[in-house]
Amino acid sequence: MATISNLSKRYQKQRKFERKIKLSLYFIMLVLVVMMGTIFINGLSGFSSYYLKIDLPDQELKNLTEEQLLTYNFTPEELPIIQRILGHNQLKRLLKGNLGIKTKYELKLTDNMPSLTREHVEIKKLYKSFKSQKRIIRKINFDIIINNDSRYPENTGLLGSITGSLLTVMVALLISLPIGVITGIYLEEIAKNNWLKNLIEANINNLAAIPSIIYGLLGLSIFIAIFHIPRSSALLAGLSMSIMTLPLIIISTRQSLKAIPQSLRQGVTALGISQSQLIIDHLLPLTIPGIMSGTIFTVSRILGETAPLLMLGLVAFIANTATNILEPTTTLTVQIYLWSIGIEKAYITKTFTAIMVLLIVISLLNLSAFIIRKKYEYRW
Repeated sequence: MATISNLSKRYQKQRKFERKIKLSLYFIMLVLVVMMGTIFINGLSGFSSYYLKIDLPDQELKNLTEEQLLTYNFTPEELPIIQRILGHNQLKRLLKGNLGIKTKYELKLTDNMPSLTREHVEIKKLYKSFKSQKRIIRKINFDIIINNDSRYPENTGLLGSITGSLLTVMVALLISLPIGVITGIYLEEIAKNNWLKNLIEANINNLAAIPSIIYGLLGLSIFIAIFHIPRSSALLAGLSMSIMTLPLIIISTRQSLKAIPQSLRQGVTALGISQSQLIIDHLLPLTIPGIMSGTIFTVSRILGETAPLLMLGLVAFIANTATNILEPTTTLTVQIYLWSIGIEKAYITKTFTAIMVLLIVISLLNLSAFIIRKKYEYRW
């Protein structure tokens, strides 16, 4: 009886333990859904803009002033509100274009429209009136992807920061990938098992665990102070990121080599093949899926870094896209940080949209790494 009682108690404890695990899993999924839902709901509006339809007088636009154009379309009571909700320099662009042939035109409104209609009764009233007359429309656009950064939220975009992120990743991988793969192969296949190898392995593991901001300080003290590499450049960011990602590539290379059974090495060696042929012709091709997936995870790590890049000065306002690795640039995460501390409320939507873009890119990278590993990795 005692044995049966103890057995039932153990089963009961097991069921309680399983329930706790499931509750923890459900809680994590709930937090993830709420977080992703909040980001996507707020971020999707960044891919659309409000436009106000206006009529153009039957004369050359170069003969008009901004006041005349507004007076032609709006009443004196509407004018102050219109001037508040119009996007920056919209009228100047229209007049500069000298579009005398057209009689209809659309002016882009500020991206702050949703919050303005909530906070100001007069704007809300005019907005509803124009919407009922179909004078205000909302259209999908991808200006946030194809525009560079701007001081005005309605004109700002991520093109410069996306370009900076790509240049940084390119520089980092060109340096860390070959060095990391060669070092991983040497430590796993060639180096003798002695105190020096153990010391190198310990240091590599320590480097992988160091907070990323330390690499920013390293970039300041070495690459800027000694080598005088231009501040805020993709070259500087890429060099610092390459040191940070080097241990990750070394570890992923070694893990891929460890997964290959010793029997393969012994069989190939028994045929009289040299160690260099064994590594190049037999081991390296088998490790490519693991190295590729590790490299993709490394790219995700680079794209998600902010602290070291802030230390390296990639926080400058960049109005033009960098054309080479020596020009000042910024990255996607730094751009998110800059928008998040922006004064205007319209930057809130832009921040969520940029976060959404970053999450999509990193998710696609992680998914591709998973697919590569599942499809091409050898099972022993």
